[in-house]
Amino acid sequence: MKTFILSLLLIFMVMGIQAQPADTGTITGKLVDAKGEAIPFANVYLQNIATEAKLSNVATSMEGTFTIRVNEKGNYTLNATFLGFETFTSEPIQISSFPFEKNFGQITMAEEAMELEGVQVKGMRPQIVVETDKMVMNVENSALTAGNNALEVLEKAPGVIVDNDGNILLNGMSGTRILIDGRPTYLSPKELENYLTGMSADNIKNIEIITNPSSKYDAEGTSGIIDIKLKKNTLTGMHGSANLGTAYNDLHSYFGGTNLNYKSGKFSSYLNLDKSDRRRARYFDISRDFTQSQDFEGIRQDATMSDRMKSTALQVGTDFQINDNHSIGAMAKNVMNDGSFDMTSDTRLLSQAFPGRSVFANNRVTSDFHQKAYNFHYVGKLDTLGSTISFDADYSGMISNEYSNFDNLYLQNGEVTGQDELLTSDNPTSYNIYSVKADYTKHWANKMKLESGVKFSRVISDNDVIFSFKEGDSWVIDPIRSNHFLYEEDIYAAYGTLHTSLGDKFKLQAGLRVESTQAEGYSYTLDKRTPRNYTDFFPSIFLNQKVSDNYTINYSYSRRIFRPPYAMLNPFLLYADPYTFIQGNPDLIPSYTNSIELTQVFKGMYNFTLGYQAATDVITEVPFQDDENQTTTFMNTNLNNSYSYMARLMIPTEIMPWWSVNTFANVSYQQFKAELDNFEIDNSRWTLYLQNQHSFSLPHGIKFELSGTYRGPIYYGVYHIGGQFWADAGIKKSFMDNKLDLAINATDMFRSRRDKLFVDFQNQNTVMDNYQGNQSVRFTVRYRFSRGEKFQSQARSVGNQDELMRTGK
Repeated sequence: MKTFILSLLLIFMVMGIQAQPADTGTITGKLVDAKGEAIPFANVYLQNIATEAKLSNVATSMEGTFTIRVNEKGNYTLNATFLGFETFTSEPIQISSFPFEKNFGQITMAEEAMELEGVQVKGMRPQIVVETDKMVMNVENSALTAGNNALEVLEKAPGVIVDNDGNILLNGMSGTRILIDGRPTYLSPKELENYLTGMSADNIKNIEIITNPSSKYDAEGTSGIIDIKLKKNTLTGMHGSANLGTAYNDLHSYFGGTNLNYKSGKFSSYLNLDKSDRRRARYFDISRDFTQSQDFEGIRQDATMSDRMKSTALQVGTDFQINDNHSIGAMAKNVMNDGSFDMTSDTRLLSQAFPGRSVFANNRVTSDFHQKAYNFHYVGKLDTLGSTISFDADYSGMISNEYSNFDNLYLQNGEVTGQDELLTSDNPTSYNIYSVKADYTKHWANKMKLESGVKFSRVISDNDVIFSFKEGDSWVIDPIRSNHFLYEEDIYAAYGTLHTSLGDKFKLQAGLRVESTQAEGYSYTLDKRTPRNYTDFFPSIFLNQKVSDNYTINYSYSRRIFRPPYAMLNPFLLYADPYTFIQGNPDLIPSYTNSIELTQVFKGMYNFTLGYQAATDVITEVPFQDDENQTTTFMNTNLNNSYSYMARLMIPTEIMPWWSVNTFANVSYQQFKAELDNFEIDNSRWTLYLQNQHSFSLPHGIKFELSGTYRGPIYYGVYHIGGQFWADAGIKKSFMDNKLDLAINATDMFRSRRDKLFVDFQNQNTVMDNYQGNQSVRFTVRYRFSRGEKFQSQARSVGNQDELMRTGK
């Protein structure tokens, strides 16, 4: 396999070396606003002065940079347009011979302005921008997201849902891949939830949602990729910001942080620090009916939960510009979470044999999580056309431990029976994840581009659960519920993607990614090995058709994989309460998804997408009920297939220069099919996701935002999840020449975001009604400081692309 990957990379590089560029000209630059902040996705083009023909239309990158190639002599002007800004037109450019190069450097675009009752009101950037292959939600400077953490901001993104277990669903589908600045988080749903909760939204620039990723990305993530982009260095000298805030949602929370950037000469360094002490109160009711039990009818459970998470996250990095063509850099991250979870519950047993019997539980879980991550990267420019080679080496080490105390008091008609069950569990897990990758990009003068690369990753996970019960005055280890599990996994990957034009109307991007997985899980307790060895091919095709200047069509196809998170493969039996257990499944196999999308773009603003997804061996949680012991065990298993049909609409509207509206609608039909324990599962239904967001830029530096979201009922495996509606609002006032911001925002203002879940499967009928404590009010103050001059930064993409979201931690 190693020989195959190296051979593939050599072929790509030889192709790049053999091709010779023709005579051409290049025009480069960067678009920024009045604050020196980059303007992504702006429209930049050349216009022939004599014929007024528009040539070489391109969009700026996330860093605001652009490169235009021209192979026709003549006199031109460079033009740039973006919603909320005045059109930029350059002085005439005369191209009389080749090769030709011109760098405009940094171009400052002026914001549109109008008079409103004698006060100047400036235009705004749209909150959501749809590009050919992704959707981008701008977070920076939003009043609605001020004081939020990263998870809360993520939930505001179109089509994103976070369920009760911390799983992130995209357009109703599981298997979403989460990246931070292009790097995987390497965390399980629960630990990812804790990590994002401890990350301040004030350090986020935008969120990219990629439903159909190209072959350059790791194949992991069946429903797509969400990449959280942090703010970048834009000034020389010392600059940054500091924030402090508090929130109330039946409990008080506090948070704060700072980011510092320093650039001097060839060095550019940064430091991000976030500290928080967040609390949340949650409530749930559960009704379980045992439909085939003779003397045990069911369970009614009411619970109140209070959780607290104290988090410290520090990230530092530096880049050194060796010369104009080569740079190296390093990054280090240290994350520490210290949490506690308290739950009191009253469980009533509906039993003919034991009438009036109930269990009062007082449970406490304390947890600590520590992650250290390091990255080294190199980027080199190979020619003036933009050809590059890059290298990344990453290591992430994590230690997670949960210590649980269960105190169950058994009652009969409200009277203590004398039974008092005391249980404990110690659940430590360690992870060591290594990754190296190299990427090569070759540009030709005829606008053809080849991207290729190789990657290797290795994961070692060790989990040793010790479960004990109190017997007399001694603690005794329970060998049935204790378990030691080791998991090792190696993934070899290589990819190649070709970008080319097919005439004046069509642009093609075709790629292939190959991944070979060699893994083995070993249960010391059961003395059982579960090896997994498989090689998969993941093609992707994107075709862009320019029908007219105001109408384009994008066609796309991709195949992706969802490997089970490591914890799901651990065959241990985790105790939740006397009637509820969670069990791992070492027999899980990966799930595969084929996705097709057709997107129509009108006037570069309005987007209408039709999509289809077909998934095999879908991994989903299923509750299995034991009528004899009155217990329910939750275990992930493979269903047969799922299908999804989707229609998505994005409409940005500027009602007034100071009032913009973004409307996002997604209508989908989902179907899950399987045969499980001789029970036919065929869940299908239509569902609607609708989000409407209003942004107002008012006089005296005031910004106001209002958002309403409706999510209709959906199916998720055997679960029926009820619909919900919620509304959020935020207001922000700037002082001291926009250096000081004060913000107040409210989430779930009507306390309507309740989670209702229904299960009608085999011999059980379960209804869960949960409220996750979403309603809150936040107050945040943020101060920005800067001392230095603006500089033109270079775009860079580093980091690995897979593994850690599956850690289970």
